[in-house]
Amino acid sequence: MKQIHLLAGVLAFVVVFSLVFVLVVKDSINPEVAEYIYEDPSYISIREVDVKPLTITNAKAELNITAYLNHYGGKTRGAYILTRAIATETGLLMSEVSAQMPETGGTKTVSISHILSVDRNSNYEMRILVFDRGAIADSGSVMIYGLSAITPESKISGIDLKKVDFTATGFSEGKAQIKAEIYLENVDSGISQSFTMVVKAREYYSGLIADDASIETGEIERDETVVKSVELLVPQDYNYILGIELWNGKVLMDTWEKAMPLSPTRVLPNGTIETKTGLDVSKFVREGGGEPVYPDPGSKDSRSAPAVPGFEAAGAAAAVAVAVLIGRKRK
Repeated sequence: MKQIHLLAGVLAFVVVFSLVFVLVVKDSINPEVAEYIYEDPSYISIREVDVKPLTITNAKAELNITAYLNHYGGKTRGAYILTRAIATETGLLMSEVSAQMPETGGTKTVSISHILSVDRNSNYEMRILVFDRGAIADSGSVMIYGLSAITPESKISGIDLKKVDFTATGFSEGKAQIKAEIYLENVDSGISQSFTMVVKAREYYSGLIADDASIETGEIERDETVVKSVELLVPQDYNYILGIELWNGKVLMDTWEKAMPLSPTRVLPNGTIETKTGLDVSKFVREGGGEPVYPDPGSKDSRSAPAVPGFEAAGAAAAVAVAVLIGRKRK
């Protein structure tokens, strides 16, 4: 009888111990581990990438890079995107930036934007890596060319040079007084600010500056064209390049060039063209030692043209010679 009671006690102890063991082991299982084990895998792929310039300076280009990512499956874990700018000329890593991806589950498209600053004077391969759960989920690349062709914001004036007309207003002591009428058009979306325009007459072959002048453009209405005039006094019988500079304070916004030929040529009996190439440097000596001219915003015209006698009959004929003349070939 005692044996039966002993056996029953042993059986009861085994049953109670088994129940306690099961409860303890069940409570000790990490719920996060169980969830990770049974979670569906997450899949991310790059669908499309947009690159947009934001701020452009003389040296740097700030780019906004937006990646569109397709996701399906289970939730992402610590997903992020890494963009690296590789210079195509050298293959060197020039810059990189990363952006966190929000936790995503199910099937959807997610856009992630980040800003990357690079040297404006280079071309790049933008390599894009997508990380999820500590591994690379997808990768791709975008080629960026021609950043140097984008005009920096500091040099956008909205002013365009349409044309330049020249008029000879007088000749005296081997010098010609030329009036340059410069047509400026506002091609911007609003009223332009007033800029300083510097005009320089350079001898064609030597590049020597024969004369210069400056004038304010004034505010120009949208789609409006204004005409600004300057007087230049230059040695006659030479060909010139008229250089036009547009300044905003100490910033050179834009430059243009226009031919201004004052040296006629003629056809010789043998059919060849006679061209004057001799240069008398003494005729280009200027008061002040030819110091560089800088814009003076407070002045409407940097200098007043000296008085020159008007045209007589011979003078009028000489004015026609401002254009390049080609005589007929003798028979």
